[in-house]
Amino acid sequence: MLDMKKDRERVILVGVGDDYGKEADSLYVDPLEELKLLVETAGADVIGSVTQSRSKIEPRYYIGTGKAHELNDRVKSLDATTVIFD
Repeated sequence: MLDMKKDRERVILVGVGDDYGKEADSLYVDPLEELKLLVETAGADVIGSVTQSRSKIEPRYYIGTGKAHELNDRVKSLDATTVIFD
């Protein structure tokens, strides 16, 4: 039997903006939830996420330099095949 899950992409989601890091609110909705559903509907597995609360996008990496290094480490440690930015 063919194992379809074996060949699925392993995705890490990345979110940047003012909406991230505000989980203290009781009405909090994860800003990456819709993207996660879209990725799963497309047939990939979301294996992790990285978020950063920033008012301005960093031109070189989109996320900050430190967060880019953290993302690189997570990609390697989780054996991710794809990174999708929100």
